[in-house]
Parts: sequence; C-alpha cells; structure tokens
Amino acid sequence: MNILDFKKLPLYRVIELVRMEAKRFGVSIKETELIGLIPIQAVLSSFAYYAQLPSLDASQVIEMKL
Repeated sequence: MNILDFKKLPLYRVIELVRMEAKRFGVSIKETELIGLIPIQAVLSSFAYYAQLPSLDASQVIEMKL
C-alpha cells in the first residue's frame, strides 16, 4: 500500500483499519514492513498515538537535535 499523504491518513489509522479487516476474516497482523523513506513526522504521529502522547513533537526527540 502506498500512503501519499500521511497527514490526511496517518499510519496508525492504516494499521488499525488493516487490523480490523484482518480480524473480520479471523486472522491477525504478524508484522509490517516499510520499504523506502518515511517522514519523521509520520513516525512520530503514530508513536504518539500508540504511546498516548498527544503533544509529542519532533523537538522533543533527542536525535532530532543531533
């Protein structure tokens, strides 16, 4: 699946929708795979969702300062 605009369709929404569809068919997601490049904000927004950190910002990530 290609995600063209992660701001309109965040990665966590894609994962959760695929998870829901898989569950309908009695299967689960074993793992996901990333091929190519990904904007850091796409990763951070998904992490913020799963870690329940709604105000997480790239400026709070030490590696972004290096």
